[in-house]
Amino acid sequence: MQQESKWERKLLGELVDINVENLSQKTPGNTPIEYIDIASIEKTGYIAQTKQYTFSNAPSRARRVVRTGDVIVSTVRPYLKAFALVTDEHNGKICSTGFAVLRPKKGVDSRFIYQTVIDDRFIEYLKSKMTGSSYPAVRPIDIAVYPLDVPKYEEQRKIAAILSSVDEAIEKTEAIIEQTEKVKKGLMQQLLTKGIGHTKFKKTEIGEIPEEWEVKQLAEVCVVNPTYRIEKGTICSYVEMGAVNENSPHISYFGKREAGQGGGSRFKENDVLFARITPCTENGKTALVPKLESEVGLGSTEFIVLSPLKQILDPKFLYYFVKSDRVRNYAISRMTGTTGRQRVPKEVFEQELMIALPPIDEQKKIGEILYNYDKKIDHEKRWKNQLQTIKKALMQVLLTGKVRVKVDDEVMSQ
Repeated sequence: MQQESKWERKLLGELVDINVENLSQKTPGNTPIEYIDIASIEKTGYIAQTKQYTFSNAPSRARRVVRTGDVIVSTVRPYLKAFALVTDEHNGKICSTGFAVLRPKKGVDSRFIYQTVIDDRFIEYLKSKMTGSSYPAVRPIDIAVYPLDVPKYEEQRKIAAILSSVDEAIEKTEAIIEQTEKVKKGLMQQLLTKGIGHTKFKKTEIGEIPEEWEVKQLAEVCVVNPTYRIEKGTICSYVEMGAVNENSPHISYFGKREAGQGGGSRFKENDVLFARITPCTENGKTALVPKLESEVGLGSTEFIVLSPLKQILDPKFLYYFVKSDRVRNYAISRMTGTTGRQRVPKEVFEQELMIALPPIDEQKKIGEILYNYDKKIDHEKRWKNQLQTIKKALMQVLLTGKVRVKVDDEVMSQ
């Protein structure tokens, strides 16, 4: 078999020209500018909304011209990875001088350069070169002298194609997650107020609901902070605040704790945990307790525990009720305490919240519909995490030449 060609050690500045095209100060003031600033990079690799100016009223940083195939690298706080590969969509637009614009030279693949600069090794290198405490930044020369090993052009292209294909799979998975979350949110609003298949509605103190539904005080249909008995010394499943996700009914992990050794809240399977210090975060932390290894679980005193009465309130329906915007917004309005130590009083659940209650069979159907959407979202998130792990592993071996990729698609370990 033909011997693989060796990679060459080069400096990044030998592979790209940096900041080679800039707007002149003599540019006519009425020249339209479509501006890419650092805030335009919503996530690594993705240029979001740009801003429209004329040259005369554009920010003084709006100077660098970008072309298809350029790679833009934020020199300010580079660890945030506000980097992107410029596509035809943004050809000829103007970016901030807060970016270094890398223009690949002849015989250098632009996607290979992009994959190189988003690699953790490059980020760690830039972090070591940052100066300034309030505005940490690197210089273009720091980027130019970054050393790397480089294969021939065709192998660059092949490596970039493999890594880019994983990026595309991650992007598609993110789009599925985003769309599924939007659909679920709309369904929650619909199902928790209008139910399934109803045509007749009535007005109540909490809004219009189906005629067959009842309005109840929440404390009538669930026990708030139940006092389950635990024998001292019993080893119990323990839930920390960090184990509860804002966007999933599932608890990420359980610890172990001996009864009497901390843990103020007590719960059992199918109870709902509400973290009363988090409503102001994106979605608040709420969880549906799964089957436990111990009969009773323990958790932080910051959890309010809601235990639904059997045959009256379905646990999944209760979970989605507590996750609804109505409950969350009300909880936020009732938070008390000083800044940084605000909490939702348990009286909100014991005395104040009202719930629109369908018959139990309809509750179960509503809960199951929404729960299936959450299962779909969780599945896609796990797949996204797997793809990200695969991508990281591939970068470690492909961008270093530890695994060689031949143009004919053969892969050979050195």
